[in-house]
Amino acid sequence: MMSVTSTNRTWLTLVALTVASFGLSEASGSRAAVAAILLVAGGKALLVGFEFMELRSAHAVWKVAFASLVTLIVVVLWAMRAAGA
Repeated sequence: MMSVTSTNRTWLTLVALTVASFGLSEASGSRAAVAAILLVAGGKALLVGFEFMELRSAHAVWKVAFASLVTLIVVVLWAMRAAGA
């Protein structure tokens, strides 16, 4: 029997989040749907960074820098969408 590792759980979570964001994109283009899709994308970026780029074991400065960059990108994209760009 195959054991479930952290990498397997992360991969399955990423697949589920991809399906969820696709469903949201097909449902509507409302502001709430766009915000949810951006939050899911940010969460996926964090999962990839901490699991596959091994930020879990990195120095705290790198963790904060990566999380801050992902947050900044999500906020800028949301602001651009809100402004109609």
